[in-house]
Amino acid sequence: MSAGVVLLMLGGLGLLAVGGELLVRGASSIASALGMSRLVVGLTVVSIATSAPEFAVTMESVVSGSPGLAVGNIVGSNIANVLLVLGAAAAITPLAVKSRIVKLDVPVMIGLSVLVTVFAINGVIASWQGALLVAILAAYLVRAISVGRQDEPAEMQALQPAWVEPEEEEPEEEQAGEPEPTRSPGLGMVAINVGLIVVGVLLLVFGANLLVDGATQIAAAVGLSDVIIGLTIVAIGTSLPELATAVVA
Repeated sequence: MSAGVVLLMLGGLGLLAVGGELLVRGASSIASALGMSRLVVGLTVVSIATSAPEFAVTMESVVSGSPGLAVGNIVGSNIANVLLVLGAAAAITPLAVKSRIVKLDVPVMIGLSVLVTVFAINGVIASWQGALLVAILAAYLVRAISVGRQDEPAEMQALQPAWVEPEEEEPEEEQAGEPEPTRSPGLGMVAINVGLIVVGVLLLVFGANLLVDGATQIAAAVGLSDVIIGLTIVAIGTSLPELATAVVA
């Protein structure tokens, strides 16, 4: 295994991290401008955007004939999200979970994990099963956005940690004239955010190509299966956007 292969893989990880960060920034800014609450943005736009590296690596692995790397990356990334990302965020500060997340979203996550396990028992996840999973995702996103818009005030209050005192409302001062209108995002900001999304996607595709090439070469050099490489190095690498987003949040 040469140093060039290691640099190839590290370069792919770096591009995935940068591309994922740009994609998250652009997508979350546009979602916020459309009036979506932070909770809904996190459950939908940001969660999908931070999963773009896993998606890119999985698609590249399938196309390049390394399905074991794809499966290992998917399973390993979910393990890393729960143990590494959630663990690191909770280690920094206690996480308030007094919301519908515990009652609805966590059971959905567990239920889908069980469903995928059932699908994979016979050793193959069929095309119709994959299509069903995508359809379930679409239905979940629609419901999450709908419920989030209805319960936004209650959700944001529930997510507020107990040790943070609520801000006192300042008395409104009487002002002459009409109230100042709220500013809507200009076309310039929209164009910038769309540009971030486009650049992020391009970096993700290129980084995934480099990472898969490097990972397969390392797996062959050290005598490990591509599944193990996907479960460990690739999974942790593609979870960097989730880790960065959770720690910053």
